[in-house]
Amino acid sequence: MFHQWSRNQIQIRWFFILLLTASAAAEVGPNWIEQWGIRWTFDKNISLNGTSGTYQYGTYANGDYWIVGPVKIISIDPPYSVVNSPIENGGTFTGRIINGSTINPIPSNRQSYDSAADGWLPEFCVNSNISNIHPLFIQVSSIPIQSLISTKSTTIVPSKRSHPRLQTAAILTVVSSPSINSFRPPYAGNIKPENIDMADIKWNVLANLLPVNGTPVISEYEELFKRPWLVHKGTYPAEVIQPVDNMPNYGRELARESGIAALLLNLNYTQKQKETLLIRFLQYGIDVYGIANCQESLVPEYCTYSPQRIWYGAGTIGVGKKIAAVFAAKVLGHTGMVNMLAKSGDYLYEGTDINGYPNPYGPGISNFPSDYIQFGEEQFFYVKKIHVDLSNNQAPSGWPEWTPTPADDQYIPYKINDIGLPDWGERVAEKPWVINKWFGVNYRLSSGSTLISSILACHIMGAKEIYHHNAAFDYADRHIAVISEFEEDKPWRIGINGVDLFITSPFVWNMWRAYRQREGHSPVWTSGQAADTVPPLAPANLAMTG
Repeated sequence: MFHQWSRNQIQIRWFFILLLTASAAAEVGPNWIEQWGIRWTFDKNISLNGTSGTYQYGTYANGDYWIVGPVKIISIDPPYSVVNSPIENGGTFTGRIINGSTINPIPSNRQSYDSAADGWLPEFCVNSNISNIHPLFIQVSSIPIQSLISTKSTTIVPSKRSHPRLQTAAILTVVSSPSINSFRPPYAGNIKPENIDMADIKWNVLANLLPVNGTPVISEYEELFKRPWLVHKGTYPAEVIQPVDNMPNYGRELARESGIAALLLNLNYTQKQKETLLIRFLQYGIDVYGIANCQESLVPEYCTYSPQRIWYGAGTIGVGKKIAAVFAAKVLGHTGMVNMLAKSGDYLYEGTDINGYPNPYGPGISNFPSDYIQFGEEQFFYVKKIHVDLSNNQAPSGWPEWTPTPADDQYIPYKINDIGLPDWGERVAEKPWVINKWFGVNYRLSSGSTLISSILACHIMGAKEIYHHNAAFDYADRHIAVISEFEEDKPWRIGINGVDLFITSPFVWNMWRAYRQREGHSPVWTSGQAADTVPPLAPANLAMTG
């Protein structure tokens, strides 16, 4: 059993870690702090104890820096610049603004880091004219926590619109009082939730399962989550602000790696071995919570999307956030996170009638409740009569005609005997008239497969209720069953008719085969109707090779 640290023990432990880190690291100078290649220089010296005439600074649990304000920053390096950048595959981007910084970004489809990226909004770029004479003055009187995100742009502008324009990013948090042994507050929005610290971790929530063949080295995932993941920009292309050195740049990979991290933290590593990845993954979950729970919006002239809709489900673009928030809610026992997640997933369908039609709210963007929080993972659903009606053009007047995605090779409508089938549909929450029963629909295979690790982690941790989307769990069982029908030897990789399945890795498949049955099975569905059979129990030590 893991040792449950007291709050005082945590404070003492992190005080000494802070001293050792600060004294040994080359990231701090007399009047500057540097992290991930970003340097903030102040108008006076800094110190760990706030000696008279200095700014007091320290680090959060994940290693990001805080400094007690108000502060004056006289330079941020690399500096805001206007340059002519080469474009990948030829050409020049003239007058490109690079290396932007912003404070407390409001989740939206806009960004203030790089003018070569979609959604450029210069009004919130704060470092365009910093100097000794014109310092960036960050106050903490009316807003007690200020998250300064500073970036370094890529040298070359990618030719593809969706590829990242940022090389790296770092966050400096300006606070009104010292933050000892706590997690960094989420970077989005002016109103931050209460502090969360190490003593809030409930280690007993994590399982201690035996590893399976293909288990990744945990240090690889420590490295993956050590820098902040910027996911506050929504809509396509959100990837443009996801820094190359910090994180993957596509939702499918965000979902895959987050799910694997959650599974690794439920293996039989010691508490000490889990600690670094746990802290870093929890920080990502806290950041996701801050974005999803943000009650502020940009004025319509800047953005027409509310923060609660920036991750709408469009194939695999918007996925990769929900498991981090669910994991953090469970491990931290955080009521605010649990309440936020209760407004996602099944919440949309709680306002429908017996046939799935809105009453008073439900699917169809104009029917959303005002407090619905839409994650990219909200593309799973149970077939109801509304879906049968829509896909056969028999819906009541006012509903659009059935228009499946043009990229699909086959259009298969739902029938009455499909009602109750757990299924996946691109943007089904907001556009239920684009559904298609065909199993090879665009993005189904990659979107469904990246879900598997997240769903398994929730089963293991008892977090299904917090995830609050039952169709996703039943669909995961169905997805595995269908894939197994087609590819028995390497179902995580080989595709149906040449289409990759992206179950993510042998590790995830082996974990599913070894441990899904521990929680008991729901009915397993095939590519057609629901079936009553349950597959045989897999031995706990099963480990596939290849």
